[in-house]
Amino acid sequence: MIAGELSLYKDGFNFYLEKKGEKLLKLERREKTDTIDGKIYTRENLAWKGYVNLLVHDCFTDPKIISNISMDERSLTELAINYNSCKGVKYVDYLAGRPWTRVEMGIRSGITNTAINVDNTTDDSYFLAGRYLSYDPSFGIMLVLSSPRFMSRAALQSEMEYISSSFFSEEIKTYSSVTAYYDTYIKFTTLSFPQSIRYTVIDRNYRVFVNLGLLFAKNIHEETRIEEEILTGGQVFTGSLRPYIIDKSQAGLWGGITFRKTFNRFTAGIDLKYSRMNKIFYDIFDSKITRLSISLIIGTK
Repeated sequence: MIAGELSLYKDGFNFYLEKKGEKLLKLERREKTDTIDGKIYTRENLAWKGYVNLLVHDCFTDPKIISNISMDERSLTELAINYNSCKGVKYVDYLAGRPWTRVEMGIRSGITNTAINVDNTTDDSYFLAGRYLSYDPSFGIMLVLSSPRFMSRAALQSEMEYISSSFFSEEIKTYSSVTAYYDTYIKFTTLSFPQSIRYTVIDRNYRVFVNLGLLFAKNIHEETRIEEEILTGGQVFTGSLRPYIIDKSQAGLWGGITFRKTFNRFTAGIDLKYSRMNKIFYDIFDSKITRLSISLIIGTK
């Protein structure tokens, strides 16, 4: 990790310090047990800080420097860099190109196929179609937080997405001398918040990510309407009703895959994602909603 007068190495979860001309020091986190008034207390054994102090005391005499360090990659890296700088010697930071924290932002725009699957075998839903489809434009923004220095391939991705979907079905039901026509109109606008873990599977001159996470959605506007026309005994009866209510809140799972390429000042890519959410209608019959979308993404480097 750091090579110089004072070098720092990492092997799995273990850290090592090595000063030129001296033995390699393995930093070990141990616990110390004390008995006070018959009660047993466990605390961290800070003996390792004493060994570190012996290595760097020729540069750092302030005891706060040692007391403030912790056994993690960032703290020990800063200690090694500061020591080598203090001694005025050259050192190599092999992970210098990887920042501790990276924030990426982007916008997306694409086409989303929304499907509503309805159990139309119940008395409450027999005049609905079994499946509704809608192809609509979708828009969104995203924020990605990562720590390339600590975990080079994993990141947290948070999004906000907007889509408005419309559906229609025409069902004909016949009962002896009665024929009924049902035209169903469904429309709702959704603001969704996908949250996921993003993992880099290919990192070359292009990058490929996979995402898996949770999805929370708010249906900020909804409308359902059924136009009914009944023919019986040579007469026609018409009516309009609103029997179903779209659930205001939903939750589900989503996953996706993204192909991304970096240019001089931005990144661009194509994203394919699939989501499945719980009941869309606030009623007793089963109704699931799934979405499959393809989008163009423009983001920061």
